Amino acid sequence: MPGPTFSVELGAPIGRWTFAHAAPDDTLSAHVVEYWEVQGELAPFRERILPNGCAELMFNLGPSHRMIADGETTVWDAVWISGVHERAITIETDDGTHLVTVRFTPFGLRDLLGVSTGNTANRVTDASTLLGSRIAALHDALRIAHDPTARFAMLESFLRTSRETVANERAEPVEHYVRDAAERITRAHGNLAITSLHTQSGVSRKQLTTRFTAAMGMSPKRYANLRRFVWTVSQLRERTQVDWSRLALEAGYADQSHMARDFKRVADASPTAFLRQRSPDNTALLEAQSDANAPHD
Repeated sequence: MPGPTFSVELGAPIGRWTFAHAAPDDTLSAHVVEYWEVQGELAPFRERILPNGCAELMFNLGPSHRMIADGETTVWDAVWISGVHERAITIETDDGTHLVTVRFTPFGLRDLLGVSTGNTANRVTDASTLLGSRIAALHDALRIAHDPTARFAMLESFLRTSRETVANERAEPVEHYVRDAAERITRAHGNLAITSLHTQSGVSRKQLTTRFTAAMGMSPKRYANLRRFVWTVSQLRERTQVDWSRLALEAGYADQSHMARDFKRVADASPTAFLRQRSPDNTALLEAQSDANAPHD
């Protein structure tokens, strides 16, 4: 069973919402970071959801959401898989939100659901196209469950059953040296010599880069850049005064300007704009839809 459910009430100018989360059972902790749920009646808003280094299986139990990318808008109202992203995702909603989600470690998606991490990177995909009708049945069950704790238990039961199915399939494995390289990059929050990874892995640089890119959907260098950004954002939680030069150096950026350029590339905002616009849980930049077309810093 999942661990205890913790809930917190959050608020911003767009309204108030409840965030609930629980840790997975220890037997799934290598694959699942947490289960989480958000629910609230909110004013129309747009958010840029920041990369977190994880893949997510997301069930919509409330109003639909719109994803805006490359000038096109896609409506999401059922179940989708959001892969490991290198840049922020822009989402709009007009009538509140109710989502329940499994947040996976990078290879947890492959290990528990048999879905390639590499093929889902930087994408949001209809889960039914990857998981078939079984995901629709779970979606229906989650709709009628009475609280987050019950929904998290359903998610974990589904993952256990799915893991058994995946174990019996002949899916292409992720090589141990790829997993090891990804773990070392994560532990160092990207602040390590990428060119030395292959020597510790016992394979050539080309082989490591090729297999890592196939498994992760990005090269080791790009994954290190992602982990550096994720770590930097984590250091800003609940902080309003920041020594930006010191943070840049601790994160592994060349200097403060390098960090600012990375924030602009990933989040389309400067570090100081992030502090002004961030959501209470530090995971996104929030805008009322009336402000969404205003120029960014």
